[in-house]
Amino acid sequence: MRVGNALKLACVGFGLGVLLRVVQMLYFFDYETGFYTDGGVMAWLSLGVPLAAAVAGGVLCFRSRRYFGPYVPRRNVLVGVVGLLSAAALLCCAGLVMNLDPPALPTVAASTAPDTTGISSNEDRVSFLSQYGWQVNQEPLVTEELTIPKEMDESYDEYLELQTAQGFDLTKYAGKRVKRYTYEITNYLSGETGVQANLLIYRDKVVGGEVLSPQMNGFVHGLSMPQG
Repeated sequence: MRVGNALKLACVGFGLGVLLRVVQMLYFFDYETGFYTDGGVMAWLSLGVPLAAAVAGGVLCFRSRRYFGPYVPRRNVLVGVVGLLSAAALLCCAGLVMNLDPPALPTVAASTAPDTTGISSNEDRVSFLSQYGWQVNQEPLVTEELTIPKEMDESYDEYLELQTAQGFDLTKYAGKRVKRYTYEITNYLSGETGVQANLLIYRDKVVGGEVLSPQMNGFVHGLSMPQG
């Protein structure tokens, strides 16, 4: 009977939709940025597959209409009363919600930290560093593509602490491929030349960075300009 097949098809379509959605959230969703990493393909599939199954099931039911007798309307006072009361309760709740004053939000001082998102061009990277007070050569010295290790041993502890102190959490990008842009700083406070600024970029977002001296007895610190 086609109605039974329609029910099976609808169940399979619904199950596949849920499965595709779970796969998308596990493997194709960046929880840091809130964006899909596959261009939304899995989102469309997770909606399209159940919809296609529902349409196909509806067609099967329509073709099987001869198996059912003629429709005979029946009055059910109880169901009608329950429906009216439910609708009235829903309208009352909606009216109460609309008339409620929104809770007062705490006043938060505007952050002075540079915005780490939308860093897609060389001009954006140079401008980002300038917000820390750095003047750099307009073109990067080196551009590299790196993979953040999935497992970081104790040798990474100091570097991770440096990034964490600046508000960056590289552990969120373990296993991800990032680009590192290295710029030469031209206004370091001590007058030292050759000092470099590194930016780690993942999907147009700064996820890490540091200032360092490549000299034998060099130094490394966060992106903020030292005081004094």
